[in-house]
This record gives sequence, C-alpha cells and structure tokens, in this order.
Amino acid sequence: MKKWEKTCCNMNLKKAVITYIIAGIVFVVVAAGVGYANFGSRLSKVEESDKKTESVNEDSENRAKSDMKGTDAKATKEYKADENDGDNSDSENRNDKQDIGGEHDSERDWESMLSLNNTDEIILGVIAVIVGLFILCYWLLVLVWAVQKSEKMGTRTSFWAVLTLLFNLGAVIGLYLYGIFCGTCKECGHIKVKNARYCVQCGARFVTVCKECGADYDVEDQYCKNCGAKTTVDMSQKKEEKEEK
Repeated sequence: MKKWEKTCCNMNLKKAVITYIIAGIVFVVVAAGVGYANFGSRLSKVEESDKKTESVNEDSENRAKSDMKGTDAKATKEYKADENDGDNSDSENRNDKQDIGGEHDSERDWESMLSLNNTDEIILGVIAVIVGLFILCYWLLVLVWAVQKSEKMGTRTSFWAVLTLLFNLGAVIGLYLYGIFCGTCKECGHIKVKNARYCVQCGARFVTVCKECGADYDVEDQYCKNCGAKTTVDMSQKKEEKEEK
C-alpha cells in the first residue's frame, strides 16, 4: 500500500490530466467520424423517405379539396349531400391507403436503420469499451489527486483513497471541507495542529504577540483583534518574507 501511495504522490497529475483531455477530444472526433461513415447513408435514406411521405400527404390533401369543389352545384340538397358523402368516403379511403403506405415505408426505413449487422455491433462494442476505459481513467485521476492532496495536508492517505474509490467527487468535497474545518497552512497546505504557533511541516508562523497588549494575533492580521493596535509587520514586509522563503 505504501509503495502504491508513493507512486501516486510522485505522479505528474497536471501532465496526466492534459493527456486525458487530449485523448478524449481525439476519441470523440474519431468516434463521430466512424459513426457518420457507418450510419450516415442510412440517415439520408430515412430523410428521403420522410420527404416522400410528406409529399404524398400533401397530394392527398389537394386531391380531397379538388373533389370537394367538383360537386354538382345544380343537384338537390339530398343528392348533393349523398354525393359529397360518397366522394369524401372515396377520397378518405384513397388518402388513408396512401398515408398507410407512406407510414409503412417510413417504418421500414427506420427498422432498417435500427437493425444492426455484425459491423455495427463491433463498432458499438469498441466504442463502449473505450468509454468504459475513459471512465476508469477519470476515476483513477481523481483518486491520485485525493492521495496527493491528503499527503500534502498530512492526513491518512489510505483513508481518503478508499473514500475516493467509493464516492469519488463526494470524497473530494469531504476532503475540502475537512481542510476548511481544521485550517491549513497558507505556505504548504498542511493541516494546522491545534494551538500551534508554527507549522509542523514548513515552520511558517501562524500567530505572533501584540506589543501593546500581549495578545496573540494571526500573522495575516494588520490590526490586533484584542486592542486594535496596528501590527508591527506590515504587508510589504510580509511579502518580502515570503519571497525570501
């Protein structure tokens, strides 16, 4: 376990993430090209079939309107009603047949589109396997980050590694909250020991004593929280100290 944790801590995580992103972009482009080359011709056939079905429907509607206008205006109301009923039923029957025929053609095209041959199954299987590998790599990258972060904070790396394997981003959020709750050194990121005046990892000073009242105050404070006196070290001096370190 220690050897594995050491390997994770020595890994160049930034370089690994960049490589992962580039590989993901290349995979998406290649997968899109392969998918279009394999299914593009079928999609065009389905689109053509849909256009034909729409044109057939428009023709049937126009024919029905012309049949309605062609009724004899001089016939009696009863004869006119009977004739219109007969014409409408005939035209509706023709339209129904054409619509059904167009729908069947469209359904057949979609069935041919959705039916997979051996080549389709191989392509989809390879894509599914690669996607699974990308998900696994993502999970491992998050794990490596958690191990490095916990090592930097001085916590139990094995504990956070197990949590990250189980909960992934949930463990990452928990690690961040743990650091906020306990407090970390602004110089090295190590967890602050309770009531410590200096960082146990890098020796950075956490608190100093006010010369006016003798109270402790944070080294980042510009004024004493107890008496309000200005701290002896101003921000410019603090920056110089950080640069010297």
